[in-house]
Amino acid sequence: MGMARAKKLQCPETWLRERAVGAFLHISSLPSRQGIGCLGKEAREWIDFLSESGFRYWQFCPIGPTGFGDSPYQTFSSLAGNPYFIDLDDLIQRGYLQDEDMHPLETLSAEYVDYGKLYAEFPSKLEKAFRRFLELKHDESSEFSGFCEKESFWLPIYSLFMALKELFNGQSFARWPEHFQNPGKVTDSFIKTILNENQDLHFLYKKHRFIQFIFHQQWLHLRQYAHSKGISLIGDIPIFPGMDSADFWGYRSIFQTDENGKAQWVAGVPPDAFSKEGQLWGNPLFDWEALQKEHYSWWLQRFRQAQRFFDVVRIDHFRGFYDYWAIPPRSLDARKGRWRKGPGIRFFQEIFQEMADLKCIAEDLGMLSPGVHHFIKASHLPGMNILQFAFDGHPQNIYLPHMHEKNSVLYLGTHDNDTTHGWYASLSAEKQDYVRRYFRSDGSSIAWDMIRWAYASPCRLLILSLQDLLSLGSEARLNTPSTRSGNWTWRCQSEVFWKLRDHSGNYLQELAHLYGRIGENG
Repeated sequence: MGMARAKKLQCPETWLRERAVGAFLHISSLPSRQGIGCLGKEAREWIDFLSESGFRYWQFCPIGPTGFGDSPYQTFSSLAGNPYFIDLDDLIQRGYLQDEDMHPLETLSAEYVDYGKLYAEFPSKLEKAFRRFLELKHDESSEFSGFCEKESFWLPIYSLFMALKELFNGQSFARWPEHFQNPGKVTDSFIKTILNENQDLHFLYKKHRFIQFIFHQQWLHLRQYAHSKGISLIGDIPIFPGMDSADFWGYRSIFQTDENGKAQWVAGVPPDAFSKEGQLWGNPLFDWEALQKEHYSWWLQRFRQAQRFFDVVRIDHFRGFYDYWAIPPRSLDARKGRWRKGPGIRFFQEIFQEMADLKCIAEDLGMLSPGVHHFIKASHLPGMNILQFAFDGHPQNIYLPHMHEKNSVLYLGTHDNDTTHGWYASLSAEKQDYVRRYFRSDGSSIAWDMIRWAYASPCRLLILSLQDLLSLGSEARLNTPSTRSGNWTWRCQSEVFWKLRDHSGNYLQELAHLYGRIGENG
């Protein structure tokens, strides 16, 4: 008899088989009394609204701890949670904090996130909670110990990274003492040696483990609550970790580095119609050959962590798995980069071989080559359609509703776009006329006119932003790419949210019924 033929690797058929509707709202934008949205009461009320209004999904930006620029796409870790999202009221109920600890945070703006003041006030609350946790002798509790053991792949490296960052006044690790900058492989013995040499560092290390323990508890409770209401969570992971991150610091061997451990190339996108200089993101780039030799273990851990947090994972800059723009690290812009090949479809075939139930959305926006289109088709993952990209005057524009494919996710705009009202106001008179004629609208309620048409689209999944549901203008824009300030700060006001719930919930549920997007919770 001949040798048995190896099983052919392939990507599963699409997971997106039913029509549904979801909403986009980043967690930071929720109302709360602690200066930023969190995983507490208001998050549960938002889930209630979604469930009552015929929605089946809640989508948000990456949830990792943010650093300089406050962007959720440049985080200190691909696997950790953002401490700012911890619900402090829950810590009061546990006896780790007192109500008066909230007073400095309650003076912060409810209209936007003031990251500077938040940075000055919030960490001390978590440290106080940790000290109280130690006083109550919970440090060796079975649940906390079990968490630390279960998260051993990433938690020790992350906690040491954050402890060192705190010890060195928040500086990028590139500015730390030289022997800390490039630790090589961060082993358990390396961590123990460093911690034994510095008791202050040991305290900080344990504190950051505790913070992640609390975050994970609260997150999994919120996810359980969402499921009880028929709501699934759509998370978001950037393809490339941040340069100043525990990922690059602690897993240097899986990145393209020189003999000194510095990034050889950095990420971005080339010049296009929107930017003459391209976009210089500055993220380190993967060494895909090294990752393949390890059977993509780092990525498998990342996807497994995402699967514990989310029901569906949106992969930002999906085309980077096919090819990516590599830029010299000291460049001032993205013009001098070059295209390099990514791992291609084989990567996802191997991932799905290990995780057949992984559900992903491919962020496939931008100028795509025929090869990228073929790669996305081969993955069977749903891509994205953006209505704001549809009105260039060509009736065959792929973003027009009559051109939509079923296996795709439809948005009026993304977190990187203006609100629909702001976008429409910025159009030329000619394009505004085209939009009005297409949607049979007089333009006075353009967001809601487009929302109704979006419900009727062939796209199986529709995601609507809260800003568009509220018909807000450019003042509510969440992010403007290639700008360094004023982003990621917008927040929804409690009274505005309740007005939407009271006045539009029934109509939204009617639209979901009318266009076959209602779920079991409806």
